[in-house]
Amino acid sequence: MKPETLASQAIISWIGQQIPSGIPDVVCQGLPPLDIKYLLSGLKTLGKQGLDMAKVSVALDGFDIDEAGLNKVANTVGYKGHNGLADSLFIAARWRNDHRKYPIIIALSAGHERLVNTLQHFKRPGVRDLVRALFDWAKSNDGLCAITGQRALLEALSSALDGHTELGGLLGLDNVCEFLGEWQRNGKHDANDAPRLALPRLQGLLYDPQLFAKANSLEQRLNKNRETLQKLMAAPPRQIASWRAAAKNISKKAERERRQALLTKVETIRRTPTFEALSALTLDEALGLLQPAKPVLEPTPESEEVKPTKEPRTPDDEDLKDAVADALLDNRSDHLTEALDELESALKASEEKDSSEVQVETAAERR
Repeated sequence: MKPETLASQAIISWIGQQIPSGIPDVVCQGLPPLDIKYLLSGLKTLGKQGLDMAKVSVALDGFDIDEAGLNKVANTVGYKGHNGLADSLFIAARWRNDHRKYPIIIALSAGHERLVNTLQHFKRPGVRDLVRALFDWAKSNDGLCAITGQRALLEALSSALDGHTELGGLLGLDNVCEFLGEWQRNGKHDANDAPRLALPRLQGLLYDPQLFAKANSLEQRLNKNRETLQKLMAAPPRQIASWRAAAKNISKKAERERRQALLTKVETIRRTPTFEALSALTLDEALGLLQPAKPVLEPTPESEEVKPTKEPRTPDDEDLKDAVADALLDNRSDHLTEALDELESALKASEEKDSSEVQVETAAERR
């Protein structure tokens, strides 16, 4: 689903939740782009849940469609029997002045214009209300929660809406629609990894392959993700330079190149934190960069282990013969080479010893 379709679903879901207690007059401003066709089709579906369409009047202001266009779309989706369609909040205000004729008014606007006095008394769902309604809908959507445990992620995000954390600040309607849209697209190829891959769409989280490692700590893991990225973004240039210098001093080439590549990703994120840049660095990689390096202590005479000296063996040493035989039978080339080298050394030592013990009888001794 596209973000504009999901934004429309948020409105439909929230209105649907109001049906049991009675639909009030509603005004909602500052909305992202909407899928008008999907919105009207969804309102039509709510008629089956108890919404009296004959009493509902809808005004859509700032969505690049006029009244004639609205009526055309309404006819296309079968949204009939309604109580009026308009393309201006001012018409919604006019309806309010004749409330007996227009008992249920839904006024939606893309802008933030100051409301006329007549609309001040309408119920105004906040962004959190709409996002929470969208999360509730997503929990039962097979295209999203296809894997056991993924519903817990939506519950953790819903919980963050009520907290005073940096994570909650990321959950605007625009971001959440982008996130759920990315999740659904990825789910067609990899349902397991889909929500993890979608995290960077919230514009403040890194890709996290280990997100579901601890099912009971999802919200904490999400908060750690947000805090970690903030630390990387706030790190002074001298800190990045220090990390670069430390990476150059890593002796192992593979690790040195890996660390340098991670720092390049961090610098890309700091310049332009796009979806692609945030997706290229994992949370665990970022945590590894922030952890202080463990100091390598110089060995002291007291700490150095005294390795026992190995007594040289002779060619007749039974253990040495057995070691050669075992290595040969087991086809252990490394052990066989080691044993043969030791056997060769033993033979040379034996030959040198024998030659040093040979005594030459002189002529004087013979006499």
